[in-house]
Amino acid sequence: MKSIKTKLIIYFSILILLVSIVFSFMSITTAGNAVTEEVEHSLELLAEEGAKLIKTQLRVDMAILETIAQRDEIITMDWEIQQSVLSGELDRQSFNALGVINLDGTGSYSNGIPLDLRGRNYVEAALKGKTTVSNVVIDPVTNGPVVMLTTPIKNSGIVVGALIGRMNVFFLSNLITDMGFGDQGYAYIIDEQGTIISDADINRVINQWNPIIEAEEDEELKSVAENFQKIIEEKNGTSTYIYGGNDLYCGFAPIEETDWTIVITATRDEVLDALPSLQRNIIIVTLMVLIVSIIVCWVVGNSIAKPIILTAKHAEKIANLDITQDISKKLLQRKDEIGSLSRAFQTITDNLRSFINQIADTSQQVASSSQQLTATSQQSAMAADEVARTIEEIAKSANEQAKDTESGVLKTDELNKIIEKDVRHMEQINEAMKQLIILKDQGVEIIKALTDKTHRSHEAAQAIYESTVETNGNAEKIGEASRLIESIAEQTNLLALNAAIEAARAGEAGKGFAVVAEEIRKLAEQSTHSAKEIDDMVRKLQSTSQSTVTTMQEVSSFIKEQVTSVDMTESKFEGISNQVESVTNIVNQSLMAVEEMVIKKDELADVIQNLAAIAEENAAGTEEASASVEEQTASMEEIANSSDSLARLAEEMQDSIGKFKY
Repeated sequence: MKSIKTKLIIYFSILILLVSIVFSFMSITTAGNAVTEEVEHSLELLAEEGAKLIKTQLRVDMAILETIAQRDEIITMDWEIQQSVLSGELDRQSFNALGVINLDGTGSYSNGIPLDLRGRNYVEAALKGKTTVSNVVIDPVTNGPVVMLTTPIKNSGIVVGALIGRMNVFFLSNLITDMGFGDQGYAYIIDEQGTIISDADINRVINQWNPIIEAEEDEELKSVAENFQKIIEEKNGTSTYIYGGNDLYCGFAPIEETDWTIVITATRDEVLDALPSLQRNIIIVTLMVLIVSIIVCWVVGNSIAKPIILTAKHAEKIANLDITQDISKKLLQRKDEIGSLSRAFQTITDNLRSFINQIADTSQQVASSSQQLTATSQQSAMAADEVARTIEEIAKSANEQAKDTESGVLKTDELNKIIEKDVRHMEQINEAMKQLIILKDQGVEIIKALTDKTHRSHEAAQAIYESTVETNGNAEKIGEASRLIESIAEQTNLLALNAAIEAARAGEAGKGFAVVAEEIRKLAEQSTHSAKEIDDMVRKLQSTSQSTVTTMQEVSSFIKEQVTSVDMTESKFEGISNQVESVTNIVNQSLMAVEEMVIKKDELADVIQNLAAIAEENAAGTEEASASVEEQTASMEEIANSSDSLARLAEEMQDSIGKFKY
């Protein structure tokens, strides 16, 4: 530890190790927080989009049910007619069962199974004129969980009954199958009491699993129950909980027009999957930096210590009064402090040589000058006293200057620590902004994909609408053809009547012709009757087609709103992207400014330290000069009394000079 090289390697290695550990810890913490925040935001967006999808599907089913309820056969409230229509519609629609409810709450499914739904809130709402979606209920017929859709049946604006459609609750599970986050995430739906109504685990739906109730007996479900309570209260947001030994993140959003909430989950292990590799990389980089730093410190320490050792050896020779050798030119040509020290020692050597030569010459003259020295020593003593007082005042001022300079050095060190802390903070912000840009780009890609899918849905809905309009036009053409057939049948009937009259006039000869005329008349009547039935069916088809056109217009309007919403979301993401890039530029500029500040700070610290060293040297030199002058004054007084001994001292000086090797 006495070697400068060893100290440099150890001290700088410890410093670099500490800085690397702090930087690694803060980098890992910052990255983990950024990933977690982005995942929570993504989960919330996924939940909102899932809620919109389920809402749209329910609206489509409700529109279909309303269209069926507007058919003339249903409005008649004649069960035989209604049953035939409902059986046909059941084959074409996604409902598991269709039925009619009378005003007293009783009714039947299309398969003839009777219903008694008196007092059910979804039936009461339909009988009051409102289309309603029920919560998950147990069907009295199948004894299984189902969702009931009900809509009023109106005749001339008056509610005469209700149409009910039963849907298996598992259709919700099909809608949310692919809504999970990542490979291990999944989605589920709960009602306002916290009961699972849709889940990848069908048994939970069948058993109507409610963790809020189950947690009263199972302590392991306490975290799930608290999370469900939060979802019911807040309706929209994100949260975390523990289930089945897994830490889960979840985003949740309400499904409009229902009392349901959709929940999208993601596992903590999958969210933070990239962090272990990041930790390994940071540790590897830290070790590499430490090893490289030790090697650099060894090289730098060796380059610093070696010339110092050579200079120290030369100084030892000077201390031993050996000034025969000069310092090597390689050391004298260095531009650093070692070069300055080498040049100073060389100057000392040259000056000592010159000084010894001069002393040797002057020592011979000392003896002869001793008498003159006695006369002038008294005057020199007086002048030296004045100089001593002046030097003492200068020494006081130099000491005060040294103290102020030392204070400046301390302030510069404090400024150095503050700037270094700002540099670390700016570097952390810069790394966080890089991660945020990556996550922002991923979010933009997801929104663009969603925009494309939404536009395709809009185009498909438009195509269905145009097809329905074309079907409506074809129905009108069929009606025109039916009326043409009816007109032909009437004319045929008239012709048959005229033929019968002519056959009667012909008597026996016209009997055969009369039979043919009668058959033609019957065929004409049957054609007229069939044409009327076709006309009735065409009118009903036109009514249904018109209702379907109206429904498709509403669906098209819903999809247009969804397209507008997705476009606005994409615009917001682009705005966020621009702001993130702007903030990144500002952070980079701030980091450059702080780095420049560090350079200026180092230059200022060097200047102040040089000033401090000079001030201390001046103070020490002044004090030494003051002491020397005082000693000189005393010496002058002694010289005045001992000039006789000066000759002997000159001889002794010659002997001392003889000890130098030069």
